[in-house]
Amino acid sequence: MKVIQKLILIGTALSVLAPAPSFGQNAAASWPNRPVTMIIPLTSGGPGDREFRPYQEKLYASLGQTFVIDFKAGGNTVIGNQYVVKSKPDGYTYLISASGLAILPAFTPDLPYDTIRDFAPVSIVTKRAMFLMVRGDFPANSYQEYIAYAKANPGKINWGTAAKGGVTHLVGAWLHQLTNTEVTFIHYKGSAPYVIDLIASRIDVAPISLGTGAPQIKAGKMKALALLSGNRIPVMPDVKTIAELGFPDYEYPSWLGVLAPAATPPAIVNKFSQELAKAVKAPDLAASLEKDAITAIGSTPDEFRKVLVKEVAQWKKLKADLKIEAEE
Repeated sequence: MKVIQKLILIGTALSVLAPAPSFGQNAAASWPNRPVTMIIPLTSGGPGDREFRPYQEKLYASLGQTFVIDFKAGGNTVIGNQYVVKSKPDGYTYLISASGLAILPAFTPDLPYDTIRDFAPVSIVTKRAMFLMVRGDFPANSYQEYIAYAKANPGKINWGTAAKGGVTHLVGAWLHQLTNTEVTFIHYKGSAPYVIDLIASRIDVAPISLGTGAPQIKAGKMKALALLSGNRIPVMPDVKTIAELGFPDYEYPSWLGVLAPAATPPAIVNKFSQELAKAVKAPDLAASLEKDAITAIGSTPDEFRKVLVKEVAQWKKLKADLKIEAEE
């Protein structure tokens, strides 16, 4: 009897010492076992939409489930962002976001969510070069000529933005604050509509990626006057950066990232992050990414969180320093 009691006591002690099974690890082992929804908080046809589609095939091949893109535009991306924040944190709803996510807190202090607290960053998938693109018949053929025209015609240049108070608005306001020039901002619900209007010469200028702009440059519908972000790129080596053109602190940090609701199990977040990195770095996509001046990143969740924390603070400071306000 004493032997049995002793064995029971030993068994109890071992069960206490043994780690409990992790729900997150178990969930990650079987994830995904149904389609995954990827929310884009803008209209269809924008860079996030076009850029993510090649990864859908890679993810399906690797994980055996479809990754369905759903659009929830409106409220300067707040509607789509909040939808993800409020979604069940089970690994089946994610946000595909551009770097404007880090700008919103600077302009919208009453956001219905906290950008740092309420999201679980998954991965910065890519970074893309963004250009100062003007319509093909714009009366300036260089950045210097553009600034000279803006000074001679205050308020007459129409600058397209993807959202009021968003990244394409702030980088434009910042640039013209630095150059002591004035433009009129025309706000759209996403970048696709302003691209259409720039091609049709209904607006004058907008920040546009090379993937979108290259065919239009070839067709004479657009001209690239300067690079708003990063370093010069091999496919357009003669286009200088704004930093080179006299403003070393200026940069448009254009990234595409994936985020989950905050309470999503870390094991699922880490698994998805690794799968995204494999998809974006696939050799057969490298040439197309380089052609469009897109850099594959595939960051870890922790690396993405650090970028988000840094940029939220930077944009808040920039807004305060330059006294740039969102237009009413």
